[in-house]
Amino acid sequence: MDVDIDVVVAVHDVRRAFARAVRSALSSDDGGWTLLASGTGADGGRWGRSGVLGPRLSLRTSRGRVVRDASPRVRVTVVAHNLPASAVVGVLEADGLGDALADGTVRVLELADGVPSPAGPFTLGIERAEAPWVSIMGSDDFLEPGALVAWWGLGEARGSAAVLAPMRLDSGGRGRLIRNPVPRPLAGRLWPAPLDAVRDRLAPRSAPLGLLRREVVERLDLRLVPGLRTGEDIPFSARLWFAGERIDLDRTAPAYVIGTDAAERVSTSPKPVDHELAAVRLLRAEPWVEALAPAQRRALAVTMLRVHVLGAVARRVARGDWLSDLPDEKEASAGAVAGGAVVGGLDPDGEARWLSALARDWARLAPGALDPLSRADRRGLDALLAGADLAALVEAARARAAAGRVEVILPARARHTLDREGTLRRYVRERMWW
Repeated sequence: MDVDIDVVVAVHDVRRAFARAVRSALSSDDGGWTLLASGTGADGGRWGRSGVLGPRLSLRTSRGRVVRDASPRVRVTVVAHNLPASAVVGVLEADGLGDALADGTVRVLELADGVPSPAGPFTLGIERAEAPWVSIMGSDDFLEPGALVAWWGLGEARGSAAVLAPMRLDSGGRGRLIRNPVPRPLAGRLWPAPLDAVRDRLAPRSAPLGLLRREVVERLDLRLVPGLRTGEDIPFSARLWFAGERIDLDRTAPAYVIGTDAAERVSTSPKPVDHELAAVRLLRAEPWVEALAPAQRRALAVTMLRVHVLGAVARRVARGDWLSDLPDEKEASAGAVAGGAVVGGLDPDGEARWLSALARDWARLAPGALDPLSRADRRGLDALLAGADLAALVEAARARAAAGRVEVILPARARHTLDREGTLRRYVRERMWW
C-alpha cells in the first residue's frame, strides 16, 4: 500500500480507547493547516493555517510526488500485544472502522511475546512500516485535528529527520500544554533552522512522539529497549537528538494528546528502581555517549541526574516506599506500603545504593553537570553522591520537596544562574513557548 505515514498504535488491553487513537490518525479534518510557501529542503516551505498567512500551494514530497492542497496518505497499524487480533478487530469494527480494515487503511498485527513491555509491539509496527514516515501512539492517546497534516508538511518542506509533536494532557477542554522541549524562543520561527540538542534542550524529551523519517531510524539503528516496561524510549530518543540529524518543531501545530482516562498505564505504574531506571543505566554504557562533545555530554548528564535520578528518589519518598525501613517511621507506615519488601532484588537500602552508584556514574561523564542544578536539587544529589544512608537521603528528598522558590530556582553559585541548563532559563523559556 502506497502511503506517506505509517502510524503504529500498541494495544495491550481492549478496554482502552484505542479506536479513538485510530480515528484521530485517520481523520480527514486538516484543522485548517496547509502549506503556505512552496519549496523543499531546509531553505523552503512554511506550514500554517490557511486563510491566515497565505494560500494553499503545492508541495513536492520525499517520494517526488507533487500535490496541491497537500494531505498525507495515512495507514494505521494496530498491534494486538498479547491479545488475539480478533478481539482488537471486533472493537474496531464495532466503532465503525470496518471499511478501513477492509481496504487496508487499518491493519491489525498480533504479537504474543508474553513480555509486558511496549517496546515489543512498537518495534514490530516500525519494522513492518513501509512509508517514508512513521509515528507511534499509545492506546490511550489521540491526535488533535490536523496534527499529521501539519507535522508532515513541515517535515517534507524542511527535509527533517524527525518532527517533534507539541504535547498536551487530556485534562478537559484543549488540555494542558506540556512544554517539552523548551527551545530558544525564536528557534525555527523566523528562520528554518533545525533544533540543536544542546541549545534547544532536547535531552529531557524522552518520548519520540511526532513523525520519524524511517530511513533515519534504520540508518541509525534506532531501537526501543526490548523488555523494559518504562523508559524503553530514552536511549532511542537520546541517540536521535544527539546524532546531528535535522530535528524540527512547530510549537503552534496541533498536538499529540496524552490520555489520562486509563486507570493504569504500563509506563507509569510503580516499579523497582533498577527496573524503572534500567534504560538510564543502559544509556550510560553506550559507546556513543562517551564520544559526545563536552557540551553534549553535560546536557545529557544534567537531564539524567535532575529528571530521572532525582525524580526516582522523589517518587519513592512521596509514595512512602522507603519509610518502612526507617526506625521512626515503621509504625506510621505499616500497611501503607509492602513493608519495605524486597522487590526486584533490592530492598530500600539497596535501591538507595543503586541510585547513588548511578548518579556517580553520570556525574563522572560530565563534571560540570552539577553546576546548573538548583540548590534544592543539589541537596538531594549531594546526598546521593556522598553515599548517604537511607535516612539522610529521605531527609534530603523531603527538604527538596519543601524548598521555597529561591532554593528551587537559584544554583549553589551565583555565576551559574544564567546557565543554559539552569532552572531560571527553563522557566523563562516555558513562558515564551508560543
